[in-house]
Amino acid sequence: MNRKLQRSIARAALAPALFLGALGLAAHAEEAAAPGLTLAPTATSEAPAAPALAKDEPFPVAFNTTADVVSRYVWRGILQNPDAAVQPSATASWKGLSLNVWGNYATSDWGANRENNFSEVDYTGSYNYVFADLPVVKSLSLTGGFIWYAFPNNPVCNNTKEFFATVALPDLWLTPAVSAYYDVDEADGWYLNAGVGHTFQLIDKVSLNLGASVGWNDGNESQFYYGVDQSGFADLGLGATVNYNITDTLVASVYYKYSYILDNDLREAANSWQSGDQSVFGARLSYSF
Repeated sequence: MNRKLQRSIARAALAPALFLGALGLAAHAEEAAAPGLTLAPTATSEAPAAPALAKDEPFPVAFNTTADVVSRYVWRGILQNPDAAVQPSATASWKGLSLNVWGNYATSDWGANRENNFSEVDYTGSYNYVFADLPVVKSLSLTGGFIWYAFPNNPVCNNTKEFFATVALPDLWLTPAVSAYYDVDEADGWYLNAGVGHTFQLIDKVSLNLGASVGWNDGNESQFYYGVDQSGFADLGLGATVNYNITDTLVASVYYKYSYILDNDLREAANSWQSGDQSVFGARLSYSF
């Protein structure tokens, strides 16, 4: 297997967290953040004291942490590790700006993964703006950002970077969204994804989210990850998530994700290390504050 195909086995994403919670995209997405740089006064400088928040004024920065345990690690239809993995994530958000750090902790040696080590750490920075009070669609959500994929403890994979943009209609029943990712480093290619999803309130504190998406690679992306120099539909994704709101800030979830490589040539190329379809079972605990 050549280096690029070895890398495709081990590479993963996170992409920014998209609206399809059932698909677990957010990134990763969404896939779906790089830590920001803050300039602080030195010990000898004089800086004005930070204004105190009123008692009823919420803290301006929102935080969310999640911890997932998955039966296997699959990214954009590509198997990264057939064994269980732990995937923690932390996000800080302020006025549409979000910074996220996501990791994959491998529990076994497979491909370029190393047992009991973080095989991947992704950093995502993004900005979201919502146009409200629109006719017909009610609102339009625009998100843009940057993902840095880092592969510590991994002798095969090189770090790489992607820019991405997402357009979504969150107030429609199927909440459609379209995302475009451009790898500016290793692959130098495009990946597009379109999806729909809906959340059903089952009983008090329990909801069900169903989602579906389809991905498309250009020739460079397919060449890098599959060794096939042609564009085509890459992965079909289906997912279901059951969420239980333990409290207003603590949510427990279980989910199932199914993916299938649609293009015949891409699927045949991937058969050297995986089957064309993949199933993932997962559990998540999410805390917001």
